[in-house]
Amino acid sequence: MGVEASLSTWQRSISRDNRKRARRSKAFGFPTKIGLERKGPDNVPLYTITTQTGVLGDNDKAALAEKLTETHCQVSGLPENWVHIVFNDYPAGSGFTAGKPAETASLTLVMRTGRSPDYKRDLLRRLWRLLQDATGAPDDQIAIGMHEAPPSQAIEMGRIMPEVAEHPAPSH
Repeated sequence: MGVEASLSTWQRSISRDNRKRARRSKAFGFPTKIGLERKGPDNVPLYTITTQTGVLGDNDKAALAEKLTETHCQVSGLPENWVHIVFNDYPAGSGFTAGKPAETASLTLVMRTGRSPDYKRDLLRRLWRLLQDATGAPDDQIAIGMHEAPPSQAIEMGRIMPEVAEHPAPSH
């Protein structure tokens, strides 16, 4: 299957998935998209969650990964298989807040450039709630950072990501 045929197949599946996601989101009272200028395979997120060993067990990590994926897809309209999540644990005594030992929890998101400020603020608020609910960490022990990468500095499925202007918009 060529790149064009693959892209066309992907576009059809996205349209179908977005319709299903929109119906599900509407049923739960969630907006289907917020400030997203562009959808497509050039929007690839990578989440890294770091907590002290024992704060999140395997089941907790799986549940948080599912919620992060669902949240990202609701906000962005991306299919679930484009969301990547990695958990890192650090030993007790290796986390600090204000120079004092603490069970600091952090979440770092690397995503493509081009999202609106409203999109990013909404996503940050949602991520904060998810991380705090999962870890039970107080406000002063949570840090969340969002990093944007230009498409030329990202590779997915063996391909350098196209510039936003070069990528055709999904057809509906």
